[in-house]
Amino acid sequence: MKPYVNGEHDTYDIIVTDTTDNSLKYKTKITPGHYVSTERTWYTPWRIKVINKQTNELVVDYKL
Repeated sequence: MKPYVNGEHDTYDIIVTDTTDNSLKYKTKITPGHYVSTERTWYTPWRIKVINKQTNELVVDYKL
C-alpha cells in the first residue's frame, strides 16, 4: 500500500460485505481522517473495499 500524502478533499466509498451470503451490510462516503464502524457485535467474515471517488481506483480490498 502506498503512503497517503495530502488529499484533504479526497472522497472514498467504503463498501462492507458479509462474505457468507455476499450481502451488502454497509456503504458510505468518507474523507481522510474519518472512520466507519458497523453495529454488529458478533463475528462476521467481512470483505471491505475502499474506492477513490476521483480516480475510481480500488485502494483497498480486504477480507477478514
